[in-house]
Amino acid sequence: MHRQFVEIFDQLVEGVFCVDANWHFTYLNPSARRLLLVGDEVLGRAIWDVYPEALETVFEEQFRRAVNSGTATDFEAFYPRKLIWIRVNAFPFEHGLAVCFADTTATRNARKKLMELSRRLRERNRVCDQAEAFAQTIAHDLLQPLGAILGFSEALTSSAVDELGPDSAHFLSSIQIAANHLNDVSKAIMVLSGVGSEEMNWAQVNMSTLAYECIEILRAAHPQSKAKCSIAPNMLVWCDPRLLRVALQNLLANAWKFSGNEPQPYIEVGMEIGATSEISHYVRDNGVGFDMFGADQLFQPLQRFHADAFEGYGIGLATVKSVIDRHGGRLWAVSHPGKGSTFYFTLPHRP
Repeated sequence: MHRQFVEIFDQLVEGVFCVDANWHFTYLNPSARRLLLVGDEVLGRAIWDVYPEALETVFEEQFRRAVNSGTATDFEAFYPRKLIWIRVNAFPFEHGLAVCFADTTATRNARKKLMELSRRLRERNRVCDQAEAFAQTIAHDLLQPLGAILGFSEALTSSAVDELGPDSAHFLSSIQIAANHLNDVSKAIMVLSGVGSEEMNWAQVNMSTLAYECIEILRAAHPQSKAKCSIAPNMLVWCDPRLLRVALQNLLANAWKFSGNEPQPYIEVGMEIGATSEISHYVRDNGVGFDMFGADQLFQPLQRFHADAFEGYGIGLATVKSVIDRHGGRLWAVSHPGKGSTFYFTLPHRP
């Protein structure tokens, strides 16, 4: 073999060997020697004598076909002697056959694992889609009878208030409170289930403006609040504006609620640049905070911290998590009891 070719083949990661017209080994590069666990002792010996197990297999069939037809061939096959899969390219030349081969076992295993993960993901998405559709259907179907219950109970309160005794008036009030609660939960579930099903509409948005608008809604709903709010200016992000508004509204509503009993409630919306240049946005408050033990359940539906002291349905943070997941971002919290909470989230630089 020409020295120039030998120098090239000797540097290849793939194994290369050559056999002459009588199938005798004439060359093996270092990778072939390592992969086949052989050395100079096989030079001059017939390939079928060194590897008799290759007779009457796809290896012999393809090698002889290449030599007889004078055309190159490529194939992938399992080699039982080493329990590996090999990708093979065989090139006939005037005096024999050159074979280039590589161990593809790891690649095949990775491909198989990827296919299995893909199958599981499809199955998980199918189950999630069914669960979302079921939750939305149940919540939607509850709204109509709940509306009737609320309507009739309010009508009964207005028309028969003088005829109702104290106990009956109390029972009727309890019915209205429970119906209103279930009505709010049903609407929250519809919002949560809708987050994962609607198409994303990406745009560059000034998140500072969105946060300011969300704060104004909270101020209008709670005019007696003395909360002070600080919003960093010009926080430009790529997002679905409608979904990000939903996330911000829930985060800010939580901050408003859990800091409401402080002498001077304080809420901050801002951004930080981490050590890896990753930009994180956050909503911070000086409220009651929470113990980080068990915080991994914080973003699960119907999970509530401080359930005995604050109203809520356990849907808000799950909705935020769903929104941030849809954007391909991350969401996490840092908190200490009595020292407030900070909810961080990331968004893609650009979709």
